[in-house]
This record gives sequence, C-alpha cells and structure tokens, in this order.
Amino acid sequence: MQTLDRIRNLAQLLNLKKTAGESFVLMLGAGASLSSGVKPTATIMEELVSTYATQTASADTIEDRFDELWRTGSEANRGLWLKPYLNRPPSSGYHRLAELIQRGFFDVVITFNFDRLLERALDDAGFTDYKTIIRGETDVQSIAKLVQSREPRVKILKMHGSLQSSDYFLFSKEEMLNYPPDLEKVISDLTSRDIVICGYAFNDECLRRAFDPSKGGGDIYYVNPSGAVENVKGLLSRRRSLERVIGGDLGKFDDFVETLHRQLTTPVEASTARTRQNSFKFLDHYQEDQQLWFLGRRKLTRKVLKLFEGVPPPALFLSGKPKVGKTSFIRAGLTPYLLKPLKPRRGKDANKYEYECVYVRCKQDVEPQLRAALKARFSVDDEAWETLLPRLKTLTSKCIVIFLDQFERAARAAQESPDKKKSILDLAGRLLKHADERLVFVFIAVDENAFSKLFISLKRPEDPADIPPLPPERVASIIRYAARKGDVALDPDLITTLSNEYREGLKRGDQSFTLAHVQTICYYLARGFLPKWEGYDQLPAPGLRAALDSIKDNSSLMDLLDDLSTEERRLIRSFLKMICDPGRNTRQIVEFIRNHFPDIREDRFPEPIA
Repeated sequence: MQTLDRIRNLAQLLNLKKTAGESFVLMLGAGASLSSGVKPTATIMEELVSTYATQTASADTIEDRFDELWRTGSEANRGLWLKPYLNRPPSSGYHRLAELIQRGFFDVVITFNFDRLLERALDDAGFTDYKTIIRGETDVQSIAKLVQSREPRVKILKMHGSLQSSDYFLFSKEEMLNYPPDLEKVISDLTSRDIVICGYAFNDECLRRAFDPSKGGGDIYYVNPSGAVENVKGLLSRRRSLERVIGGDLGKFDDFVETLHRQLTTPVEASTARTRQNSFKFLDHYQEDQQLWFLGRRKLTRKVLKLFEGVPPPALFLSGKPKVGKTSFIRAGLTPYLLKPLKPRRGKDANKYEYECVYVRCKQDVEPQLRAALKARFSVDDEAWETLLPRLKTLTSKCIVIFLDQFERAARAAQESPDKKKSILDLAGRLLKHADERLVFVFIAVDENAFSKLFISLKRPEDPADIPPLPPERVASIIRYAARKGDVALDPDLITTLSNEYREGLKRGDQSFTLAHVQTICYYLARGFLPKWEGYDQLPAPGLRAALDSIKDNSSLMDLLDDLSTEERRLIRSFLKMICDPGRNTRQIVEFIRNHFPDIREDRFPEPIA
C-alpha cells in the first residue's frame, strides 16, 4: 500500500472514531520538532557539555558529563541553558495539528519533547480546552486522574519535563531510566488505544517497557521518514500494524500533518473519488480490527457481555443456524469488547476482570489445534491437560477466554466411532473440569443434535444461547447504511430484491442465499461490476457463481485461508477477488497470471522436475 493511501486510511478511521465518540492518542518525539528548529536531544547535550561542562576524571562519555552538569547545575541555570534551544516558533505542521486537535480527532498527546511548540500552536488557534501535565511537577498518583478526567477535553502529558516549568527537566540517564509503577500503568492504558506516533525512535527503555504490546491493542500508525526503526518493528508486528508505517517524505512531521489535515478537512464533494470505500465483505467473516464496520448485532453483544459482568461464566455455549454470522459475531462483535475493560453497570464497582482471548476455528481433530493456539499465545510446552490448564492461569493476570468456533465439526466426528467419541468427550471433560472465572471456554456451533448430544453426555445440559439469523428488514437496513458509510450509491430496488432473496433463503433453510451471498454480491455492486442485477442465477462470471455456490459447503476455501497469517490470507483473498471479478474475462486472467507470475509453469504431464 502506498504511503498516501495509508494516510487516507488513517483519516477515514479518525473520522469513524470521532463519529463514534472516540479519538486517537498522539505520541510525539524529537522528530516532530526538527522543522521548528529544535535540535535533537543528543545534539543539545553535546553543545551544552562543550559550552558549560568541565572535564572530570569520573565522566568519560558525553552522557556522563551531561549527567554531572545537569546534577550540579541550579534549576535557574538549567532553564537558561535550554531556552535558546527550545523557545522556537511552531512550524506549519504544529498549526495544522492544533486545528485537528481542536476538531476533536485527538484527546491525549504524549510527548517526550521539552519545547512548548504544541501549546503555542493551540494558543495561537484560540483553543484553551487543554491541560499540560508535566511529569516531575505533577504528583505521580495524580496523573492518572488528570488524564482520565472529562475536563479539560485535551491533555498534553509531558514525560520528560517542559520549558514552561524550569524546575523539572527529566533529562539525565537516571531520571529517564524507569517510570514509577503508577505512571507505567497510565502509559500502558493509553498506548493500548489506537495511536499515532510521530518522530519517536523508541530509544527510551522505560517507554519500551510501559508500551502495551498485546495483540488486542489498537492500531499503531508509525510516522518516521526512515520508516520503522528496529526498536519498534516487533511491537508493530504484535499489534498488526506493520502495514501502517508512514515513511519517506510524507513521514516528515510537517508533510504528514498537512496531508492528514487535507484528508480530514477537504469537503466530501471535492474528494468523492478518493474517499469512497467498499464496506462489504468478499466471502469472508469480520475480524477483530473491523469492529466499526460490523453491524446489526448490538443487542446480542450486550446480552452476551452481561454474562461477563461480575464473575465470568466458566463455560458458555452459543449456537445458531449455518451461515448466520456466528464467527463474525465472536470476532468483531464480542472479542473487541472483551479486550477492553468492561464498563460496570451503574452503581457497581468497576469490573475486576480483563480478558485474554484465544480463538480456534475447529476442525474434526480439535486437540492439536488448541494446543498450537495456546503454545503460540503463551509459549507453553506440550504437557498433560491436567497440568497445562492450571498453569495457564499463572501466566497472566487476565481471565483467559478460549473460543472454540465451529465446534460442531468435533461433535460430528464423535458420532463416527466409539474411539472418536471417547477422545472428544475426554478432551471436553478436561477443559470443563478446569473452567472457572479465570479460564472460560466458549463453544460455538451449529444448532444440531450432534452438538446437543455431546454435552448431554458430559452432563452439561445447559441450553445454548441462540445466535438468530438477522431479519431481512435488518439486512436491508445494514446494506443501506454500509453503502452510505462508504459513499457508494446502490439502487434502492436492488437492495429490496437482495433482502427478499435472503428472506426466501431463510425459508428454504438450504444455505442457498445467506448473509455471505448478500455481502459478496454487494461487494461487486459497490465496485460497479454488476450494473444490472438480474438475480443470482444470472451472474455473468462463472468464477463468482462457483465461489458463491461453495458457501453452503461445510468445508471451504475460507477454512484454508483462516490457517494462514493475516498478510498471506489477505494476499490470496485479493487474488480470488480478481478471479471472481465479473468485469474480467478468462483471457484477462490468463494474461495477468503470465505477466505477474512468470515462475508459474503451464500444466504439463508428466511434469518436469527442476
């Protein structure tokens, strides 16, 4: 993806967040102030040492000499030393950033800079609804309350001091080595949110330890002219954000902010072609990072989340008819809420549980899948369930929620032979034996006899919570909303036709026209490849018809893709979209393969071996 496209995507997400009453966190490093004439910290240290420090036997390096200078200098002199370096006028990027903050796109700014460039830009814009919180000047125990308070709306958290308070410059190695526990918790909570990081190299060990690395954290947009530095690559990978790095010229602070400002402030009418989005899924379920686009299950989400208020249930059983959207509900409707602390009901104390979610899309032999998922998440070895399950609870302070999706496959396998039945009964029995408020198992399956019989055999006769099909009227409403959200025009009569065909599919109960059909057809309608809808049987592309026909199969290509990494999965899905594209003919596809995949040989038999 090109850098400009990444800024456009960021602008779209910022707008979505703002509409939902949420906002990003912004983190600023020294790179954000270079264009305003503020020198890098290392340069400031060297020049101060050469000007004011004296050579001593105990200080060999620049850092040691600076530490000694800083430790022995008076508070008044410290301010005088730094003022020529930091008292600079804000660059154009800071003025544009002040406008974006004023418009509500950011509510917390974490900065490691001592200058007051941002405050001056906000003052110049006439914006006063902000508070600067200076570490060192503000009591550590009070910082969390100040950051969480509703007023003022914007908080600027200065981690290493500020020119505005010359008594507090956290500038030496000792002062910047560790964060107090209370402050580390504040930083961890803030960095778990969606965040934009500009010009920060992650050289501070204290910040690297405090930054939330969990996979359930929000998106990270890392802005730096040279791209992702080594210190941040692992973090970006864990937070699914390697494709959100903004480098090159647009990674320079002023250029980035001005480009983002244009994307966020240009009237929709003037940029329709650039801001249109295809908000429909192509033969796929929704993922955890697509929560804002997942529609229609708010009531069900609230119902299930209530079960997690107070003490979580040790086991939960969810069932529904085939292709009603169970996987999408788990991954985009429920999991993102569990990854954030649940809000308590009015009048009750805050929920004491935070959650670590593990998802398994089951095959018939689910045990090795579950072991592989736990090994990947917790780095555990293969060992007996009787010792492994209790040990999991010691590896994290969070409640572990394990989702076993499509568990009907394992249940069906149990009906094939006594050995298979014993195997799955033994596994499920061990899991449920160790389930409690710290280890929760959620079984999701098609509502059928095999599923029910299995848990009756385990003497667990609880009625599964139902995931009902979406009503046709709701489906029509979702199509209209998703089209409007992506600035896509769809014929109202066509939407009515699709929802009616979905209604008929529900009546037949044969999976011949499901939500996946509706989403995939709308995907191509939004792209303009189906200008005239004449019904499912009249689709012009045989590849698309074959793909849609495969939806009703119990095991399909979607299951194979789920075993791949996110990057590989999206790559193959993009190729499938091209093959199924009603706007292409077979000859175009052949030429595409020849031009872009020259190493793929024509099919020959016997095939030569390289």
